[in-house]
Amino acid sequence: FHLILHLLARPGRNRNNAKRSISINGFNVDLVGLLGQNGEIPPAWYGIYTYRALVKAAALFGDGQKEDGYAALELAVSHCEKSAAFKVGDLLDTGNVELFGGVKLIWGKELIQLQDGSKEPISYGWEVEYGASSAYYAMTTPRGWEWFNSVREEPRFKEYIERVHKIMNKG
Repeated sequence: FHLILHLLARPGRNRNNAKRSISINGFNVDLVGLLGQNGEIPPAWYGIYTYRALVKAAALFGDGQKEDGYAALELAVSHCEKSAAFKVGDLLDTGNVELFGGVKLIWGKELIQLQDGSKEPISYGWEVEYGASSAYYAMTTPRGWEWFNSVREEPRFKEYIERVHKIMNKG
């Protein structure tokens, strides 16, 4: 679990190189897809999946690949919506039992629960639990996420912002 998390959490934004950011974040999005079974993203990875898909979307927009950007944005927002249902302390499936041995993520605690019931801290908690407020910030801030500038005024993009805003206001 820790090794996969370390790989997924490595910096991948590459603000000055959209193509490289697309490749790195696309790899991470694909990798998370391999952690589950039958193409399902395991719930423990929704947050990091949201983050990586969002960064990939921004980079795709920055590279002029608008439709692919919206497809990645849909992945990000839909998994952000799914993770909004989690409560602090929920035990979340990490995926393929052969890979992770039944380890569970304890949502909101930056801990995992091992098979014997013991708990262990994790690194990169902010990425694992990346949620609506962070996504909203990324989609609306004028600085640091400039790759979104090419679509910020589009009604379609504003609909995604509204979806994330609704998630934020539920809590």
